[in-house]
Amino acid sequence: MLELSFLANYTAYEVVWASPNDFTRVYTRSEDGLDSQTTSASVWKQNNTSAIPIPRAKSKTDMHKKISLRTGLLLSLNILLICSACTPDGHEKGWQPLDLLPHGVPVSIMAPPDAKVKQGKIESVLLKDLTILGGDNYNVQLFYSPAVTNDIARLKNDQLQIVRDNRYFSKVVKEEVAGFIYQSVIDTIPSYGFNFVKLQGDLELNFQSGMNQLFTQEEVEMMYEAVK
Repeated sequence: MLELSFLANYTAYEVVWASPNDFTRVYTRSEDGLDSQTTSASVWKQNNTSAIPIPRAKSKTDMHKKISLRTGLLLSLNILLICSACTPDGHEKGWQPLDLLPHGVPVSIMAPPDAKVKQGKIESVLLKDLTILGGDNYNVQLFYSPAVTNDIARLKNDQLQIVRDNRYFSKVVKEEVAGFIYQSVIDTIPSYGFNFVKLQGDLELNFQSGMNQLFTQEEVEMMYEAVK
């Protein structure tokens, strides 16, 4: 077995090989080319019959380079995985920010690029509504009115109670401080919906899934995150 303790003296060189005919010399490669260094004859066992390569003694600089390369590769892989789940627009479905200010509400939500905003039919002085449509799987209704409290949890709980009182209500799938996702069952067919409450300036905004349409849980979760 090789005794490589002597390599500590030559960490700045790459050890190339040791000659079995000259047990006091080890050949190395430096920046100036091939040269030799004197070392102990105990490097080799007496039964060596040919020149045997000796592993390179890695310096701290080599180790740092190796660690830096590995870190760089892992970082690049993580970025690639993140980007592969997104479109060039930054959203996995290509949704983009939609400004509702032109329709009287100072807020933006995420919506499909071809989404249309329609004024609702509520003709109340205090309560108004918008419907945002974007294909078969995107239908968001927004009800807005002057805010009467800044207690988001209370406003959410009021909406949750309204949903619970519906005869088709089945269960709450997800509940947060400002919103929730729920399941309804109509004629044994499950459907999902959401409510999310937001205060914007002096307005209370109540987002919810569109009526008269059945949604999967995944579709509702996407819309729920889009209005936050």
